[in-house]
Parts: sequence; structure tokens; C-alpha cells
Amino acid sequence: MPTLNKSRLTFIILLSLIFPFFTVAAPVEKALRIVTLQDFKPFIWCDEQQAKGIDIDIITELFHRIESPFTIECMPWKRALTYLRNGTVDALFSAYKTTEREAFATYLDYPLHTSVFSIFTHKGNINSYSQTSDLYGKRIGISSGYSVNPEFDQAKAEQRFAISEIKSTESGIRMLLMDRIDFYINGKTVVLNKAKEMGVANQLYDMSRPMHEPKPAYLIISKAAKIHNKEQLINKLNHSLEQMWQDGTIETIINRYTQPSQLQ
Repeated sequence: MPTLNKSRLTFIILLSLIFPFFTVAAPVEKALRIVTLQDFKPFIWCDEQQAKGIDIDIITELFHRIESPFTIECMPWKRALTYLRNGTVDALFSAYKTTEREAFATYLDYPLHTSVFSIFTHKGNINSYSQTSDLYGKRIGISSGYSVNPEFDQAKAEQRFAISEIKSTESGIRMLLMDRIDFYINGKTVVLNKAKEMGVANQLYDMSRPMHEPKPAYLIISKAAKIHNKEQLINKLNHSLEQMWQDGTIETIINRYTQPSQLQ
């Protein structure tokens, strides 16, 4: 029977002592990079890049339930859509469903919230609105990249009216009150919330007809982004978001921000 020399035996003993302490580390799950718009209070708003609001709380609870890491970054809406399209970011919220966006993003089966876009003017404005053609030739304020409805979006593309791209809800309201625009278009709840904060709610007039029926707004996933087990992730998100609607979690979160007793 062959024998081991002393040096070789020592080497084997050392290896047996060392190798038990070597373990293969489990891969760390990469946090999903999510972007959102900066100014859509009470659904979303950002203070010094700290995201807050109804949708933030819903997203936080949703990813807690599926035990998946994520980050949220605030940025201008048009840039956020561009980053989602090219896969620079993984997901975006909250977006209305359009054919153009469905080409580069996957929508979850259930929305985060529903909202209505309305047209606002100041009370001294004699202009009226009942259909999109009433806006032709007028000065319209709206955030860059927003989709309102097919008819309005088409008229905008055809430059039927003069568009001023608005950076924030507050600046849109101020431009309206200074008569720099004839109409301001944004989420009804969003404008009324900000106008109340500014103390100018009694100076605005909400045109009686909204731009559309209540529309769902979604978390959407980039088709171009390299996401590990993307389909499995989407299925888990859909399942948990459905549960959140069914068990009353989303209603509770919305009420936290909208019920009079909860407002400061």
C-alpha cells in the first residue's frame, strides 16, 4: 500500500481544515429600479427626492408582500418614460394605458388607483369647454409627456393649440391665474389639493365636463430592461396587487390621504 510523505499529508490535513469554512454565497437579488413623476399629490409627490403619497405606500406594501427589493426615484415624466422605453430603468408608475406605451412596457393586471383629468381656468375667463375642438387656438398648460385621451392627444400632435409644458402643479396654477395660459389640464384631485394648499381654490374654475371617465393608472414594467425572472416577478406582483384590492388594503391607504379626518 502506497504511503504519503509527511509534507503531502500535512497539506491534505490543512485543506480539510480550511475548506469547511469556504461557502458559496447566495446571489444577492438586485433591487428593481422604479421611477415615478415628481408632482401628482396626493398620489405621488417628492420632497428632496423622498417619494411620498398614496401610490408610494401601495408600492411599498406590494413589494413587501412579494419580498423583493426595490428603489424609487423621482424624475420628470417625459424622461421617466424615455428611460423605461430603453431599459435604463425597470419599472414606472403610475401610467395610463396607451397603445404607444404597451409597445415598450408590460402593464400589471390591476391598477394602483383611478383618476380623472379635468380642465381648469380662472374665474374671469369667459372661454367654455364641451369638446376638444373648443380648445383649438387656445393656450393650454399641461405636464410634458402626459396622455389625456386619444382625441386630445391627436389634436396636440397636430398643434391645434399652443402648449406650455408645465413643470409643477403649482406653476401651472400660477400661470393660469396670471393669464399666461387659458386652460390648465391635470388630475382633478391633484389640482384641487394644490390650490387649497396655495389658498387660491376660490379663484379656479373646474370646467364641468372632465376630459375622460375615471381611468386606471398602473405600475408598468420595461420590456427592454434586463430583469431576473421577469415573468415570475410580474405574476407575483399581479397576485399580490389583486389581494391588496380584495382585502381592503388599497382602500385603507387611499382613505389615509383623502378622508377629511386624516388631512392636516
